[in-house]
Amino acid sequence: FDAVQGGRPMVLQIVGNVPGLQNAGAMWAEEFKGFLLDFGFTQSITDRRLFHLTDEGGLLFIVGAFVDDCKVVVQSESKAAEFTKAWEERYRDPPDVEATARDFLGLKYTRVGSTITISCNKATDDLAEKLDGLAPRVGAGAQCTTPLPEKALSLLELGAGPGNQLLPDSVLPRARSILGLAGWVVCHARPDAMLAFVAIARRVSPGRLTEYAWDRLVQWGTYLVTTKGAHLTMRKAAAGTGADCYSDSSALNGPVPGSSYGGACLQYSTGDPKLPDTVISGAIWARCLVPPKLGDSSAAAELIMATVATKEVMAYRMQAEELGHGLRVPTPLYLDAN
Repeated sequence: FDAVQGGRPMVLQIVGNVPGLQNAGAMWAEEFKGFLLDFGFTQSITDRRLFHLTDEGGLLFIVGAFVDDCKVVVQSESKAAEFTKAWEERYRDPPDVEATARDFLGLKYTRVGSTITISCNKATDDLAEKLDGLAPRVGAGAQCTTPLPEKALSLLELGAGPGNQLLPDSVLPRARSILGLAGWVVCHARPDAMLAFVAIARRVSPGRLTEYAWDRLVQWGTYLVTTKGAHLTMRKAAAGTGADCYSDSSALNGPVPGSSYGGACLQYSTGDPKLPDTVISGAIWARCLVPPKLGDSSAAAELIMATVATKEVMAYRMQAEELGHGLRVPTPLYLDAN
C-alpha cells in the first residue's frame, strides 16, 4: 500500500460494504432475507431467523439463518436444485453444499437411517488447547472420569477458606474463556455435563472463584475432552401429537445476592398426518436468572419460572403450527415436579 500511495497520507472511501464493518451483518441479513422471500419463502413470526416453504406436494423446505451461516433442511431434491440455481444466479457462486449438509456453527450433524447425532468435535479440540498444561491439584478430585467428583456441589458452595484460597481476578479471563467454550459444547451436544456447567458457572465471577472452583472447572473441561466421542443422539419416535413442559426453580442461590435460578424443559413429539413417517421430536431447554426482590422466596421463583416456561411453550406451539406440525392437544405444564 505504501508503494502505491508514495508515502502520502490517504483516506479511502469504501463503496458498499465489506465483512468486518459494524453494520455488515445487518446488511447481509437484509439482503439474504430479500433473496429468500423472492424465492417464495415465508419468514417465521416466532423466530425471525427461520424461513420455511411448502411445495405443491406438501414437502417442507426450511432455512435457518445466523449472520453469514445458514442451515438448509429440505425434503424435495428438485426444490433443492432450484434453490442452488437461484443462489448461483444471484451471487455468482455456488453455495457450500458440503458445509451446509454436515456442519453448522461448529456443530457436526451425522445421520444414519433414522438416527441423527450431533457433536462438537471442533469446539472440543479448541477446548483441549485452552486446557493444555492445566490439571486439577493432586488430592482435589483430580480424576476426570465424571463431570464433578463426589460432594462437589456442597464444596463449591462453601466458598473461600483455609486450604481454599480466593484466586485473583486476573485469572477470570482465562476461566471465562474455558467456561464459555465448554458451555457451548454442553448446551448443544453434552447434556450429561449440564449440571456441572450450572454449578461451576456460579463461581466464575469476581470475588467467587476459589482454588477448588478452578480445579472443578479444569476437571469438567478435561472430562469433556477425554470423552470427546460422546455425542447427542436423536432417534425416531412413535408419531404422536403431544408435548410436556417441566419447570423448576431453586430460590436464593443465584450468583447475585437474593437472586434465584430456574429452568424449564419442553419435551415434544409431533406427527404430520399427511406425512405419517415424519416425526419432529426432541427437547428445548430454557434457563432463567430470577433477579433479587422478584424471586425472594421459593413460591415467587417458581411462579416467575412458570411464566418463562409458558413463553417457551407458546413459542414452540406457534412455530410448529407455522410448519404444518401444529399440536392438537393442550400442553401440560408441570411446576416444581408436580
